Amino acid sequence: MKEHKWDEAAGVMTEVFEPSLSMANDEKETRVEEKKRKSQLTQLRRRIEERLDSKRISMEFDEF
Repeated sequence: MKEHKWDEAAGVMTEVFEPSLSMANDEKETRVEEKKRKSQLTQLRRRIEERLDSKRISMEFDEF
């Protein structure tokens, strides 16, 4: 009867599962980067809107 080498099998299984764990970490990092980009975009949009509002208001008062 042939004996199974369980220690070797466990090593192979660990190797198989390690890349999937790193992929999960990569997804989390991608989400964090995406949130940073979105918040930066939102801040830029707000700054642009504020500048346009201030220009509009100044032009309205210049007409009088």
